[in-house]
Amino acid sequence: MANKRIYAVKIVVIPLIVIILLCGIIFSLSWIPKNIDVSYPAYVYSGDSSAAFVSEQTTIAMKGKLYRPLFLDARYDGTVDIGYYGSIQGTLMEIQFSKDWQGYGHVIWRYFDTSGALTITDFNYIGDMKITSNADKIFINGVLPQDIGKDSPTTNVYIAAPAETLEDALQLAFGR
Repeated sequence: MANKRIYAVKIVVIPLIVIILLCGIIFSLSWIPKNIDVSYPAYVYSGDSSAAFVSEQTTIAMKGKLYRPLFLDARYDGTVDIGYYGSIQGTLMEIQFSKDWQGYGHVIWRYFDTSGALTITDFNYIGDMKITSNADKIFINGVLPQDIGKDSPTTNVYIAAPAETLEDALQLAFGR
């Protein structure tokens, strides 16, 4: 009788322990960052036909680590070079891709003034970025270079990569 009870416990406990260990391993592996080192042709366009209309080729290069833990928002820590914006003063802050924002994250550069103090004016907001898990598609809803640092940008620009034409960019952005 005791042997049957021990056998019954083994049948239940051993698979349960194995399942818990496998879940723990899978969860732990999701915390290992993915190294990103990509450079793509990109296309910049604006949605209006005003004097600020933009439609041109550029490039996007990213080098850093993409973290995609289970049950949490993904984040990117590294560099982003967007040819359209040229050289941007400061250091890129970590990008947090929020599930609440449909996977978009703010692209912000932080810099210090000459005294070394950090103030609210020491941030350059470029726009919001969305990236696939393999970093093979990038989409940015951004601001015009002359609007960086302003409270209310006049025109939004959209940057899609990899794309060499407006049609490629629209296909990537909207799946048309």
